[in-house]
Amino acid sequence: MSLPPIPPLNLALSVVKDFLQLQSTKKGRILTNIAWDWKEQYHQTQNIIKEADKYCVETERDQQIPFKPKDAEAYSLIVPQFFALAKHFSVACDEQEVQEITACFKYSNKLAAEVFKEIPTFMPRPTKHDDKALKFVQYYDDPVNCCPSLHITYSVLAYNIGKTILTPNEFHDYEESIGAMFSSVLYTKQHAIVDIIYGMVCANQAFTETYPDQKFDDLTSKFSNLRKYYPEVPFQTIADSYHSEISSGLSLFELVEREIVLSGKYKKLSKEECGRLIT
Repeated sequence: MSLPPIPPLNLALSVVKDFLQLQSTKKGRILTNIAWDWKEQYHQTQNIIKEADKYCVETERDQQIPFKPKDAEAYSLIVPQFFALAKHFSVACDEQEVQEITACFKYSNKLAAEVFKEIPTFMPRPTKHDDKALKFVQYYDDPVNCCPSLHITYSVLAYNIGKTILTPNEFHDYEESIGAMFSSVLYTKQHAIVDIIYGMVCANQAFTETYPDQKFDDLTSKFSNLRKYYPEVPFQTIADSYHSEISSGLSLFELVEREIVLSGKYKKLSKEECGRLIT
């Protein structure tokens, strides 16, 4: 029997180091509640929908985006980046600010979990590759709970919160990686275009609920530049759809229901049919 894949050593060591440092302070422990809440909400819904029929989020446009297993390295950065940012927040923020940050991310978990449970989604998954990072991701993360993409939600939330807290150098390093997150979720076939759109909506609604007096940056102003580096990603389509959805005033659940369930664009598959799309 083969052993399960292990994470890249440098990423694993980075996460462990930052996690232990966070556990040494009260503010750090408050922030790590985000991770515990995500784990509970995300994996609990995976168990709930395990046998359920699911909507396949892949469209013909998604199929035109090439599969690039090597982009799993950028995709995997979400965990070490989260703990590194949390470490910075624990130092730079007072306890009330830390509580607000934690509440914001936990609210995004709640919004997403409501959708995951009632509108189960599935993404076809190619598994014939040799990339160790992607093998690790695919082993531990089933191809469900796709819409909204919490990779995108967390990245956009971290950007909006971090730009007022991090030093210019710290923020620049994070800002440089944000484009790779948008592209990597698609190149690795972990997500579809629709998942990105509603991941952005989820971030918007969680941020504006927590920080009603602050302006939310949806990052679409950066999309024209990102197209130069990731030409296969339909940034304009994503931006147009996002702006249309956010202007409706509907909740995340209502928007995803309208798009995934009511539009008739996405086929509902049985567990067996989903299994045949893991190739």
